[in-house]
Amino acid sequence: MLQVLTIGLSAFLIFNLQPMISKIILPFFGGSSYIWITCLIFFQSLLLAGYATSHFIAKNMNLAKQVVFYALLIILSLLLIPIQIRFIHTDSSPVAAILVLLFVSAGLPYFLLSTTSPTVQHWIVAEKKDRARNPYVQYAVSNAGSLAGLLSYPFVIEPLLSNSRQTKLWSWEYILYTLLLVACLIRYISASRNIAPAVSSNPGSYHDKNFEKIAAQTKIKWLYQAMIPCASLVVFTNYMTVDIANFPLLWILPLCVYLISFIICFLWPAVSRPGPTRTVSVLVPVVVMSFILFGNINADLVWKILVSLVSLFAICMFFHGNLEQSKPEPKNLTSFYLYLSMGGCLGGILAGIAAPMMFSSIVEFHIVIIASFFFILWPYVAKTRKKIRIVFQTATWLLVAATYLSHEVFLPPSLVLQDRGFYGTYRVVDYQAISGKHLAHRILYMGTTNHGGQARDSENKLYPIAYYHEYTGIGKSLLKIPDLKNIGMVGLGTGVLALYGKKGQHFDFFEIDPIVVDIAKQRFDNLKASAADIRYFVGDARITLREMPKNHYDMLVMDAFSSGAIPTHLLTLEAMQELLETLKTDGVILYHISSRYLNLLPVLECNARKLGLFIKINENPPIKSTLKLSAKWVVLTKSKRKLNMLVQDDPTWKTPPNDEICWTDESSNIWSVIDRL
Repeated sequence: MLQVLTIGLSAFLIFNLQPMISKIILPFFGGSSYIWITCLIFFQSLLLAGYATSHFIAKNMNLAKQVVFYALLIILSLLLIPIQIRFIHTDSSPVAAILVLLFVSAGLPYFLLSTTSPTVQHWIVAEKKDRARNPYVQYAVSNAGSLAGLLSYPFVIEPLLSNSRQTKLWSWEYILYTLLLVACLIRYISASRNIAPAVSSNPGSYHDKNFEKIAAQTKIKWLYQAMIPCASLVVFTNYMTVDIANFPLLWILPLCVYLISFIICFLWPAVSRPGPTRTVSVLVPVVVMSFILFGNINADLVWKILVSLVSLFAICMFFHGNLEQSKPEPKNLTSFYLYLSMGGCLGGILAGIAAPMMFSSIVEFHIVIIASFFFILWPYVAKTRKKIRIVFQTATWLLVAATYLSHEVFLPPSLVLQDRGFYGTYRVVDYQAISGKHLAHRILYMGTTNHGGQARDSENKLYPIAYYHEYTGIGKSLLKIPDLKNIGMVGLGTGVLALYGKKGQHFDFFEIDPIVVDIAKQRFDNLKASAADIRYFVGDARITLREMPKNHYDMLVMDAFSSGAIPTHLLTLEAMQELLETLKTDGVILYHISSRYLNLLPVLECNARKLGLFIKINENPPIKSTLKLSAKWVVLTKSKRKLNMLVQDDPTWKTPPNDEICWTDESSNIWSVIDRL
């Protein structure tokens, strides 16, 4: 029970620390997705380092050295408790600054936690009375702890506790963990002394050092069996959150499936026994997923999510089951976990980092599905004649090539551009005019979200469409409020709002993704048609706006919210205080809060009350024949005069209901604003 608690708590703390510290540093580095990716790379690398260290300890350190090593590591890590965010000034890139911050703030505690599962299992093997036990069951315990940590943070800890209280709670839990680890170490020392002095003084555990070396073929098998499900986790998560529904916290579901498959496979090994039944049960959901992917079947959103989750679960169960079936003798368990970790890390890097750099579409999703098919069927094909094996391998490579060509080279004529970068996947699509329905137009999509476009009227003149036409809150504001000279706009899109620009006006666009700036300039005409003087600032708006002069803007337009993906650091009380510093005393702020799943109005209401701002909301009906969509815009200002200019004789501007939700840099949670499923 002692080892179970220690392993479970260490995994729990790992999956609590990752989202906690990543969220805390968001406002200081701007809140963009590169922070999450950088944190992920850091923690994955440190986890791999922990597994490698555990393997080195097991094979090369005797009892005395292990005691000294862990005593020093525990003491040094406790010097960083309670966890505090320690900012180190550096002139290097933000990525380097984040890595330094993470290492200085939580590097040692996380490193110690990452060594726990394989090391404690190694100690279990060393206990003579427990040699009959299966230490690999503890890997199921570790993943159960990870699952508990994953679910507890967004659903319990984040909604109930501020950032400072989260770090305090985590720190106390970490102290409890170190006490449990010390107890495990004492138990290991006692067990080692009871075996034989000669054995305990040798490097490694109780067993003879002259064990069989693991074959290179076995190591390669462990690598790819761990790599494919991890790559599947990344591509399925990307597909679900970008191509299906950009719903908050949807990314949790595939990660839960991934962890649950580990738990089942290592807790109940019988489910992983090879056989036709197991193969068919894995193939069926993957085949259904393939029909949806390759056949472009328009299934219901919920069904797509369910099929995706079941398919991911099937793939994970197959490969994780194979890992369980191929696990070595307990004396080699640290080697097993090291290669498992290396494979998982490699899969994450290939699918999460390399693929977005190599491909302009999510073709890696299809390639992972094809690779899964190949390895699921290969055990049966391998038993057939050589010709059949060659045909099967050739067909697989041809399918991969055809998939690549269809998604990356031979694109439909209506697809003007597809591009991909750090922040998302973009498509520029042309639509022909349909009599009685809509005019010819061009739209920019990020995933499934419309980010504006361009259209021309009967006189071939560009006019604002989508969420930015003259009947929306932003359209009315730009047309009705006089003396707007300096206007800052957070979020460029296709530059539709530039069409409102007049001679003598200055429009500053703040856009985090340089790809979007290139698309707006090269693939759309809105910016070229504007009479205003336009500047572009690439980077996170909260950081770049700090560099602007005080009391500079007459209007700030916040249009950086993409459906279910919202930069919360732009909505907090502190963020709005910073916006007001760059705004003139009688200036106005407009927030675009249209969302399929979130109601952000209560957050803005709280900010308005605390900062003494007037607030109104406008929601217009759509006019689909002219591509004018419904949009929710909120205006906030300290100037009663400016507000009256806007809302006078216009009943579409309404006072929001008294329903406040307060967000600060210290405390915010997405569940409080979820509007509907």
